[in-house]
Amino acid sequence: DHANARLFASGLAQIPGIRVEHSEPATNIVIFDVAATGKSSQEISAALKASGVLINGFSPTAMRAVTHYDVSRADCEQALAALSAVAGC
Repeated sequence: DHANARLFASGLAQIPGIRVEHSEPATNIVIFDVAATGKSSQEISAALKASGVLINGFSPTAMRAVTHYDVSRADCEQALAALSAVAGC
């Protein structure tokens, strides 16, 4: 779980407009800010859900992703690709 969270955080840091709170999370939770994408966390969450990726916002610009035992490395890579597309990259 923690290795996937670090992989996910590292990938997020490469997406323009997304700022990761901790580049090397100590847990399986990754917090990131999407303000510079020009889209709200709610808009991004809805677009991701349409792609089969479930990540929710907890403020207008902050989002929280959680990896757990049934989230694979491939799932993390799929989520990163979806986020990149939604962010406009």
